[in-house]
Amino acid sequence: DSLVWYGTTLTTTGNYEETLQTTTGCDSVVTLDLTVNTSPTIDLGSDTTLICEGTSETLDAGLGFNSYLWSDGSTNQTITASISGNYNVTVIDANGCATSDSMVIDVLNVDIDQNDTTICEGDSVVLLSNVSQTYLLGTPIVNYNWSPTLETSSSIVVNPDTTTIYTSFVTSGTTVCQDEVVITVNQTDLVTLDSTVCDSVFWGGL
Repeated sequence: DSLVWYGTTLTTTGNYEETLQTTTGCDSVVTLDLTVNTSPTIDLGSDTTLICEGTSETLDAGLGFNSYLWSDGSTNQTITASISGNYNVTVIDANGCATSDSMVIDVLNVDIDQNDTTICEGDSVVLLSNVSQTYLLGTPIVNYNWSPTLETSSSIVVNPDTTTIYTSFVTSGTTVCQDEVVITVNQTDLVTLDSTVCDSVFWGGL
């Protein structure tokens, strides 16, 4: 972007002259033919990007550079990030000028604390949606939405009549992550007895 020449900072392309005096008192003219190349620019996007656990984000440094060097040592134009961390890339253009950019990948994890389970008809079960975020201190600020109940709290009590899949959708900003659990319901057996007696019947110990 610039060159310091005999105490002067030069920032534009052009021809420059500097007159010097030799030890014998004679003048000496030094000529500089300077070309200033524009520094390359790259933009990976937002400084921090939030993704869901188990997903990935493609980071693209853009076309037109002679070389790429990512923080993990890869030299491709793009990189796929699936774990949290700081991802940095340095590019060099055809003029040998370099520039860098970086992005922090943050990961949001949603985990219903109840595994797939089987209950009897008429029973209930508590479902709690646990949320964690890699680079956030404290409790994440998120919104909850359960399907199919449409409840909006982190914990719900369900007592399905039939086997049901419950999904917890968790929203943080524009990122929506989810987890699900299957509650299988065993139907209660209903036994009907049709009997005619004269005076009494022995049934169930009575």
